[in-house]
Amino acid sequence: MDELTRVLAAYRESVPDPEPGPNFMPGLWSKIERHRSPERTLRRFAQVFALLAAATAVLVGAVLVPRLQMAPVHSASYVDVLENESGEMAYASPVQRPPEAPPGR
Repeated sequence: MDELTRVLAAYRESVPDPEPGPNFMPGLWSKIERHRSPERTLRRFAQVFALLAAATAVLVGAVLVPRLQMAPVHSASYVDVLENESGEMAYASPVQRPPEAPPGR
């Protein structure tokens, strides 16, 4: 333990403490900004964009889905429509041509 204390004391003496002055924080921030890369900025932009896209999808789903579910639904089923229809199948009957006028008039 005594040897560890001696090593730490030697390290403390070899590395001086930075003097806090009026330019300490601006200097520290300039060092931090130099180490930031454009890839990190792009990654952050992509994360924010993905978050906004997810929020938009949730908002659109929350607004549009209930409106689409409230759309009017047909009250009659296919069987009801067939039951109410007349016995004649108008959609299957041949097309009637109008009578032609006699020639010569």
